[in-house]
Amino acid sequence: MYYTMKTLPELQKQQQLLLAQIQEINELKRGKISIQTPTRRRADGSEYKAGPFYVFQVWQDGKNNATNIPAEQYPVLRPLVENYERFKDLCDQLADTLEQIASHQNPELAAKKKPSNRRASKKSRSSSNKSTTR
Repeated sequence: MYYTMKTLPELQKQQQLLLAQIQEINELKRGKISIQTPTRRRADGSEYKAGPFYVFQVWQDGKNNATNIPAEQYPVLRPLVENYERFKDLCDQLADTLEQIASHQNPELAAKKKPSNRRASKKSRSSSNKSTTR
């Protein structure tokens, strides 16, 4: 991942902002909601879209558990699932920030980039060779 180099105080401020945003999430629900509108066939052979049907899916004990939910529960459940997605995103950002703070405080932990000895990739060399031999 590419980081723009921030100062330690900037990173610490970012850490506090992320923690505050995480703290604002009071409730969440793990899982996803899918909206299904299956195609059905009438007795006369014509097709129509049924639904929408709402399915709540969550991984539990290594299994995907899917539950049909009534349409009136969808507006209640949707923001809770969105809160979980936001929570995961904020946690990822916080982890990135904490890694950068660790690198600032312990420079020996910072990943060092190795210079590349390759001038061009195999693909670009072979395509440039083809263009010159034609």
